Amino acid sequence: MPINGTTKPARLSEWENKSYIKPEAELTVPITPSLMTSFETIVFCMDFASNLTIYESNSIELREKNKVKISVPNPKAISASQNYFAVSYFGPLKKEQSKGIWKNLPNSGVILFTRQEFVVCSIHDKIIDLSRNNESFKQPTGIMN
Repeated sequence: MPINGTTKPARLSEWENKSYIKPEAELTVPITPSLMTSFETIVFCMDFASNLTIYESNSIELREKNKVKISVPNPKAISASQNYFAVSYFGPLKKEQSKGIWKNLPNSGVILFTRQEFVVCSIHDKIIDLSRNNESFKQPTGIMN
């Protein structure tokens, strides 16, 4: 794009052309997304109860591809990469949350789930403890890949 701004970026022109074809789109979602992120053409939406819905964006509309319950206590932010889906969390666990696989969970951290395209494994792959030996990560509110 020239510095004087007389030529539009190719992506903007492409978006303008597509918006003339279908100027508005409607999507009914099964959950109210509280946390959202994307990787390439895949959009991830999660509520605070850890219900994850995965969509594919074809630049005109979103198409639902998969749903999964991943059961992360107190999720605060999500991120995705080629091979992983990550959820940061913090806060003291409620009594019912500190059972089973979460009974030894650190107070704050990032939980990594293996991912392949539209499928996120519901069993975590790794937990990164942010509360141990690092005072600045006691309450993470965001995450990026």
